Amino acid sequence: MEARNEDEWAQFYSYKLGRASKNLYPPVLYRAQVHRSGSIIDGDGAYVDSFGSEKYQLREYLAGPRKSVPTVRPDELHRPKDLVEVLARHLRKTQEKFSSPLVSLSGDFVWTTHTACARPRQVENRCVSLAVFDVSRIQQHHGQISRVEDLLAYFDDHPRYQSCETIGECARKWAANADEYVCWDFIPREALLKSIPLARLIERC
Repeated sequence: MEARNEDEWAQFYSYKLGRASKNLYPPVLYRAQVHRSGSIIDGDGAYVDSFGSEKYQLREYLAGPRKSVPTVRPDELHRPKDLVEVLARHLRKTQEKFSSPLVSLSGDFVWTTHTACARPRQVENRCVSLAVFDVSRIQQHHGQISRVEDLLAYFDDHPRYQSCETIGECARKWAANADEYVCWDFIPREALLKSIPLARLIERC
């Protein structure tokens, strides 16, 4: 088994923080939520139905009700090059099925609202909402958040990742248009500022 590379991860985090200090994250991020009725508002513990990655939800399901589920950090992968494959597959999972450890958010309110409005045609027996998250609270509660643009820049700037799985132009354009961010494993519930049901959102438009 390949050894975990501490130096590569240190370089990765240093680069990411440097990019974030020059181009600050927005104060809030948005997500088009698909969830069971009442699972967010009622606080019944089912919020990861919407805020957890596919892999996190599976671990929660296997752990059983009311049991805590340990989170996994991206640097528990062996090397950052493993993250290249994860990100590549995550960005094209609408075309190819993939159980992703990432959860997407957007810095673009209009793009996210458009996405939320498109969801009812694709999802049955589910509620659709526009969720608004406080970025500082995501960070305060140990959420592992990254700007996709920064991740792509890091992988493009380091030749050793050129042999890794290719992240295609279509996926890059999608991420850029969405001003996409990703959280590893799940978005902390404490970061949720507001969840607006789609029906109410349409009424106000």
